Parts: sequence; C-alpha cells; structure tokens
Amino acid sequence: MCLFCAAYNMQAVQILKKYWKYSQFRPGQEQIVQQIVNGNNVIAVLPTGGGKSICFQVPGMILGGITLVISPLIALMKDQVEQLEKRGIRAVAMHSHMAWKEQRNLMEKALQGEINFIYVSPERLVSQNFREYLPNLDVRLLVIDEAHCISQWGYDFRPPYLRIAEVYELFANKIPVCAFTASATFEVREDIKRKLEIESAWEFIGDFARDNLNFGVFCTANKNGKILELCRKIKGSIIVFVNSRRETEEYASFLQNYGIESEFYHAGLSAQTRTEKQEIWMQNKKRVMVCTNAFGMGVDKPDVEMVLHVQPSLSPEAYYQEAGRAGRNGNTSWCILLFEENDFNLLFKRLNQSYISASECSNVYNAVLNYLNVPPGAGAENSYAINLEQIAQRYQVEIMRLYLGIKALETLGIWVFTESDWSPSKVMLMENNAVIYNAKVKYKHLSGLLNYLLRNYSGIFDQHVRINESNIAKYLHEDEAITVKKLLELSNMGYIDYQPKNENSKIFMPHERTVYTDFDTQRLKDLHEHKVSQLQVMQSYCVNPSCRSAFWEYHFIQKNANDCQHCDNCKSKKEDTNNLHIDEVLLKKIGTKIKLNPITQHNLLRDIKNSQYKKYLVNLRWLIDNKQVKTNREGLLEWVNK
Repeated sequence: MCLFCAAYNMQAVQILKKYWKYSQFRPGQEQIVQQIVNGNNVIAVLPTGGGKSICFQVPGMILGGITLVISPLIALMKDQVEQLEKRGIRAVAMHSHMAWKEQRNLMEKALQGEINFIYVSPERLVSQNFREYLPNLDVRLLVIDEAHCISQWGYDFRPPYLRIAEVYELFANKIPVCAFTASATFEVREDIKRKLEIESAWEFIGDFARDNLNFGVFCTANKNGKILELCRKIKGSIIVFVNSRRETEEYASFLQNYGIESEFYHAGLSAQTRTEKQEIWMQNKKRVMVCTNAFGMGVDKPDVEMVLHVQPSLSPEAYYQEAGRAGRNGNTSWCILLFEENDFNLLFKRLNQSYISASECSNVYNAVLNYLNVPPGAGAENSYAINLEQIAQRYQVEIMRLYLGIKALETLGIWVFTESDWSPSKVMLMENNAVIYNAKVKYKHLSGLLNYLLRNYSGIFDQHVRINESNIAKYLHEDEAITVKKLLELSNMGYIDYQPKNENSKIFMPHERTVYTDFDTQRLKDLHEHKVSQLQVMQSYCVNPSCRSAFWEYHFIQKNANDCQHCDNCKSKKEDTNNLHIDEVLLKKIGTKIKLNPITQHNLLRDIKNSQYKKYLVNLRWLIDNKQVKTNREGLLEWVNK
C-alpha cells in the first residue's frame, strides 16, 4: 500500500471512530470515501439503510472547508443536521420555512468558517440571493442527496434539480460532485450523470441482496383481515403504508379497536403534530405507524420488523425504497405487499385520468397568476402564497385538475410548488438591547409587546422563536388582530423579523410571467408513458412466480441472482418440491402395501411423523381428488392404474 493511501485510510478511520464511534466502514463505504477525497466525481447507489450519509460526511471532514449538500425534504435536512450536531459537527439547514434574514445570518457564519455542512433545498440553491454568496464560500465538496430527483425517469422527479449544474462556475475552485440515491435503474443513473455533467464519474452500485429481508405478496379481497393477522404475528415495530390521508386514520383506528397500539401520519398534519407522532413511534410508545409516503424520509429506526403496503406502489423504485426501511439492524424482517384483482385496474385508470393536456396547462397557468395579480414580465425570483380552493372557485376549475395542472407546470420548470405545510409563527429581534429600549421609549403603543417578547423568550436575539399571537393578545388584553398588526409594524420598521404562521401552499417563480403559454408538453407525454410502464413493472412483481429478491437485483442492476430461498415464491417452490416428494412416497407406500397387505387411509398415515402428518394428509386427498388413487368398496387404497 502506498504511503498516501495508508495515511488516508488512517485519517478516514480516525474520523469515523471519533465522530460516529464505528471501528470500521461497511462494505463499499471506504472505496467511495477514497474516491471523493481523491477529487473524483462519484455516483453511488446504496439501498436504504446502506449508510450513504457517512460516505460524504467523512470525506467532508477530511477535505475541510464547507460541504454543500442538496437535499429535497426539509424533514430529511433537519434530521441530518441534528445528527451531525449531536456528534459535535457544525451543520445548518436552509429551507423555505426560514426568512431570508435568518438565512443571511447563517451565511455570514459560513463566511467566517464557523460551519462544516450546509444543507439546502434545490430551490434555495438556484435563488439569486443564495448564489451571490457562493463565490466567497470555501466550498470543497458538492453533494446531491436523493439524486434520482434529478431524472425525469426517477420516481420523484424535482425540476429545480435540473439547474444544479448552473452553479459549478460560481465556486472558487473545481470541486468533486457526488450524487447519492437509494434506488436508480441504469436508465436513471445515466440521466443523472448527463444532467449533472459528470458523465465520467466513478460509479458504485451497492448490493441489493439484503438477506435479512423476506419479501412477500398476498392477493386478497380481505385486506383488513390480513393486516390484522400480520400485525398480530409480528411483535415488533411496523410501518403500514397506505395511499390516502383518510386511510391512515381509518386503518390506525381499525388496529386500535383490536388492541394494537397504532399511530397515523400524513402531510396534512401540522409540523408539530407530525414531529410528536414520529417521536411516539420512534420511542416504541406505539408499535404501528400507519402513514402515507410522506413518512419515512430521514427516519432511521433500525428495529422495524415489517413494512406492509396495503396497496401497490406506483413505481418499483418507490416501493423498494419504502420497503427497505425494514431490518436496518440486520435482523430478519418482512416486506409485505397486499393487492386485490381490481387494484391495478383502478391505478391505471387514475393514472390516465391524471394526464394534463397542453390547453389545461395554459388555463391553470393564467388562472394562478391572475389570482396573484402578477402581470406579464413580472414575478421572477418571487414566492407567492396560494389557496387552491379560492382559485378553483374563482375560475371555476375542478380543484383536482387545478392541483394536477400546477404539478404539471412544475415538471415543465415553470415554477416550484410547495404544498400546504403548516408552520408556526416565529419572531427574532434584529437589533441589540439598547436599540430595542429606545424603540420602547419612542413607540409607547409597542412597548408592552416588546416587553412581553423580551421576558418570555430566551435566545430571541440569536434565533427565531415560536410565538402564539392568541396568547400574547390575551396577556396584553387586546384583540389578536391588533397584536398581529403591531408585530407587522415592528417587522416593517426592522426591529424584529416576524414570520406569520403558514397555512397556504406556495409557488416560487424562477422566471417572469409570459404571455406565450404554448408550453412544450412532450415531456408530460413521455413521463405519462414512463409512469404507465413503471406501474406495469409493479404489476409484474406482484404476479411473477420468480424469486422476489432476484427480481429487485435484476431490475436495478440487471444481475441474474440466485434465488433467496426465503421469499414467499421461493418457499412456495420448496413446498411444491416437498409435495412432489410426498406424492412419490405415498404412491410407493400404497403400491408396496397393496402387494403385501391391503391398507386403509388410517393405517397408511399412522406411521407418518406428527410434524409431517398434515402435509401427507393434504397430498393424499389431492391424489384421491385427482383420481390417481381411489378407495375401493372395502375401504382399501389402490392405484387407479393398477
């Protein structure tokens, strides 16, 4: 081993031990770390639970400076930042719930070298305000997490990811670009490399054969009964995925009624409620989490014993990533999917109904921007709160078509859409104590409010704190509307940064409004066809009699793997082989006994061991039903052909 490699290995392992308390890397991690430290671009596909964050966090610490991580979900960013901070590593997240003043304060700290990792959403990365800082930041590594979002063939395509390559020229030096994902086919990986302009990147594909996972599919019209049976059989922690918010509550209530402690989770709940529910489940206070796919990203619970899908997922990538949250501790776990005959008919029908035409895109575009009073030539780099119900009512658009049209326009890169995501009101004092004191003297009608903020919220000079306008109004003996007006007045004068609670969806417009709405919708047609083909793959997975684990290895890495021997199909094959053996034994015993001494069914099975008795009985009845063996008038068994 060369001296450089030996020194690198020692440094990497030392950092791993110091911050993560691990004595060695998992298979594949060390090779990825070494490639990054050597300055190479990397694309790595590591199945869920494969430890991909360590693969860029360790080299980030080795390289020094700032590691810039692009991540699609606020919850995922917050979780990773929290984990890094617990290890004594300086990290921050910048996202849409933060005011620009707060983001600016964080950027100033980054300029002073006080931050190791900056997590940003792709929307923040491409905003002009953020870009202005990039040339002066000591960025030494760029990481794209959940990189499948950059590909229109990925299951969770995010248009802002397409603009990532634009920022390369803003960095002071050439730095390695690394893309990580848990699920990407060859087609998606090639698309990622093209879009990121890293065609020659070193590529690592992890092992998709997770021997501790038992995959299974049940076709059943009685899903409630099967869910109850499985949740009773599996005694540990369980995730149950459903397709709608309504079903999360219904199935959680159903399980509760049968004595199974359950919680429900979906994106329509407030951020605080979602956090509370997640913690209840993480701490094993409730065993089962019934949720939509809004749950799970960034949730690292190692002891999940079963992931149960009540309906088929729309894509194999989405299903595999969600199912892969089971068994991260290496213990035997189950990934079960339920479906009934009509499920796929309904899914294909809904998929076709969700297609948005070019004329609908034009109508939705104009309806939204007319509602916002954005004139042609305006709106670029601005974010707007929108209320879908109000728009639908004002312009007589069916609300689901409006929603689908907004999402389609996001796919075309016209705007960025953030669905309704409740966040509490927050306040931060923007001036020092002396200036605030002068404000109290100068503006008597605001002094009571400022006194309340100073007395009740520690740290309000350093960071945003959550407030409740209703409680403040009660304390001040005034209407809540007056309190809100005072907060806005102080914010407008620059004494505070006030962020009212958010209950609306938002759109961010990277470009100005255009009068030409003949959008090129060929991408929408291509995506629709791709989604249909993805659903067909899921249908094939459900009805295919081959090994489930081998199915996934071939789908992702075109590898013809050996049968796993423990999925439902492999067990079924084993049963078929055993049954064939049993048939041969029965026929031989019957033939032998008849030649020497005619035998009854009772006497034939009397010699069979208790553990095998039921199987022999079932197979004997099958032989009788299929007229290979018969019972004669004396009650004795004989071959039909004898």
